[in-house]
Amino acid sequence: MNWAKANEVIADGRLVARQGKIIVRLTKTTYPDWSMNTMKLGSLPGCDDLRIRSQRESATIRVIQIIEGSTMTRHIIEEVKVTDKQIKASPDLDLSKVAVIERHRGTGNIGLGFVRGFGFREGAVASTVAHDSHNLLVIGTNDEDMVFAARKLSSAKGGMIAVNHQKVLAILPLPIAGLMSTASAGRVSDSVAKLTGAWKTLGCNLHNAFMTMSLLSLSVIPELRITDKGLVDTIAFKKVDLIM
Repeated sequence: MNWAKANEVIADGRLVARQGKIIVRLTKTTYPDWSMNTMKLGSLPGCDDLRIRSQRESATIRVIQIIEGSTMTRHIIEEVKVTDKQIKASPDLDLSKVAVIERHRGTGNIGLGFVRGFGFREGAVASTVAHDSHNLLVIGTNDEDMVFAARKLSSAKGGMIAVNHQKVLAILPLPIAGLMSTASAGRVSDSVAKLTGAWKTLGCNLHNAFMTMSLLSLSVIPELRITDKGLVDTIAFKKVDLIM
């Protein structure tokens, strides 16, 4: 698919950008303190908070199947092995763990599930841009990296991050409500490019993967979504269990 790039951008009747560069002077803006302190997790998550336990040798689980270039997901059923009494992510099956951590009122709510289609081979990614509730959304191949990513974004007051072996590969802080940056457009663009490269390093080659990720928690469109209270079957309009 060929994606066109804008040669010029006009806003409020003025030419503001040409060939990828802003050509007007931007004024500085101040923001109220409350808008800069919205990461209210209550307590930082640990690996134990992300464990998905089972006493069986195998389990039948619900999986969110993403569709590249689409806002839709599929609700699929998968039979998986249980290892050390846990259901874990499996890069070989393109099965990543996903967690939604409530970040507005410190409730401690964490919804857990699995997602297929991103292609992650290692590491974890996280974002506070997670429509519509914009909680802390984390996807990963192991609990340690997922916790590391979540904690780093908490200290950054929100944003997007990619990590591996508990090291930051790329990060875009979004301290204004966890959704917007105080940095210049150029710096934000550079950070997004580094994030894109980091996602590819981890195995994901989707186009516009950030948007695909951010819609996993949008619990109003088909078929299966995840919230801080767990999985939602948006066809049946009800919460459903991860393990069937």
